Amino acid sequence: TQVSDLSPLSSLTQLRQLNLDQTQVNDLSPLSSLTQLSTLSLDQTQVNDLSSLSSLTQLRELKLSQTQVSDLSPLSGLTQLSTLFLDQTQVSDLSPLEHLKNLTIFTEDKEKAKLWRAEGRKVVSDSDILSLKQVLKYSQH
Repeated sequence: TQVSDLSPLSSLTQLRQLNLDQTQVNDLSPLSSLTQLSTLSLDQTQVNDLSSLSSLTQLRELKLSQTQVSDLSPLSGLTQLSTLFLDQTQVSDLSPLEHLKNLTIFTEDKEKAKLWRAEGRKVVSDSDILSLKQVLKYSQH
């Protein structure tokens, strides 16, 4: 869609879920006042700077697939964050999130998944989901 200006949302301080997928959004600063937000989806947007999200301390799920995001350090203080989608992003360094022990990362990138697992991260990739589906299929016989 053509949505690009989020400033009208800044007064919705009790908002808990927001889906901005497939929009022209790139400036997230109006979201910094949405401190009750628990789910935010930014898939397929123009977003590359997450600094405005650092105040969203109730955020539990964040979707960043198919964005230009590369730096996750603004998320380091989001201790409630438990689910992070990083398909087709520029992210390679997860060290800013190392103290987020309940975080599970979802990615389609097998190489990144392998690397991040080696660093001790909880990662779910497409191959894991496919394997689970196969196990479930055979367990029903």
